[in-house]
Amino acid sequence: MTTTPTIDPESLLAVAERPLDWLWPNRIPLGKITLLAGDPGLGKSMFALDLAARLSRGLPFPDAPVPPSLDVERSTLNVGRSSHSSNAPIPSQSTTQQFSNSTIPPSPNGSMTRSPAGPISALLASTILLSAEDDPADTIRPRLEAAGADLSRIKLPHPTGKIQAFSPFALCDPDNLDVIRLAILGQDHCRLLIIDPISAYLGNTNAASNEAVRHALMPLAQLATEYNVAILAITHLRKSGAQRAICRAMDSLAFAATARSVWFVTADPGDRARRLWCAAKSNLGADPSALAFRIQDNHLLWEADPLPLTAEEALALCRPNPEIATERRQAMAWLTEILNQAALPADDVTDHARKLGFTGITLRRAREALGILTTRRGFGPLGTWFWHLPNGPAPAEPPAPRRAYSVRFSDLLSQSASGPAYPLPQA
Repeated sequence: MTTTPTIDPESLLAVAERPLDWLWPNRIPLGKITLLAGDPGLGKSMFALDLAARLSRGLPFPDAPVPPSLDVERSTLNVGRSSHSSNAPIPSQSTTQQFSNSTIPPSPNGSMTRSPAGPISALLASTILLSAEDDPADTIRPRLEAAGADLSRIKLPHPTGKIQAFSPFALCDPDNLDVIRLAILGQDHCRLLIIDPISAYLGNTNAASNEAVRHALMPLAQLATEYNVAILAITHLRKSGAQRAICRAMDSLAFAATARSVWFVTADPGDRARRLWCAAKSNLGADPSALAFRIQDNHLLWEADPLPLTAEEALALCRPNPEIATERRQAMAWLTEILNQAALPADDVTDHARKLGFTGITLRRAREALGILTTRRGFGPLGTWFWHLPNGPAPAEPPAPRRAYSVRFSDLLSQSASGPAYPLPQA
């Protein structure tokens, strides 16, 4: 008689292996916590709503591959497209944006898609949204509608049983966590829980204590695993000058340590209207590339192709650089010296600045710092733009134009003595 050997419950043999699932392939894993960090006003909340809108309609992510047969169909959803040149303009519905001053070049093909965009079916799922900073009536709903969301698939639960604006609750409280658990079970195929910001839902947890933060986040991590839900926790950056990007995510490193994926939203230092979404940590897959987007008319415009950029590199570009500051001061001193003497044609100034070694962005920032004015003198193709200091010499007024056959009496008098004072029209 043979007996079946028992498996030690503490051995890994007792663990059933399962494949890793992704909400957004190689970027946001299912069943895990993902941290999204960035300074205020850069679009972190709008990014989260864009994600919820895509899931609610089963639409693809911005970097999703498009079969050749659908290229034309998808192109009809593109808001604008640039050429391959990094200096080419990308037109949008209301304005034409330029990448010429951008530190980070645009995507190779420069295509931009409206959010959400594309005809390919992807993951169709519901979202649980916890927001402590935005009003559901005048901010959250309008943004979701602008993104084309199915509002029935997005729920804002609260312990009171109805939507409450600016009323966060502690998720470390088991009763409050049960509210989220029931909301997940009550939604059709719920796969995303957004917490915006995570600090508002930690109750009295000491956000600077690693031990306290780990203790507060552990129930959330277990919830994510139990229901195979991706938790997107949003946070602002620390104001300290930490050199490593991941150390700026929150006061305690436990936030970034607990999260399996950490992403940053930063502004492109060369184009402040452009946002860079870059990875600072990815424990579960290959290092993902960055993506870029803009905010227009309450929704996001994505560049479809990835950028070879990390959060470390993006934040380093935003960090004050002593060499850049010195170059800017030198450019300011040079501009002050020449424009105190006379207003000069803009083209002459930029050409000479280039010969002196000043970059376009250094010259632009020096001009902005000095408050240099631009004034046009002349009309038509002979008109010229001048640069001048607010308290410096202004460009001279051009002589009044004369009509071709208009001759003044004083001119006739001068002709009789010394010949024509100006070329007379030929008969």
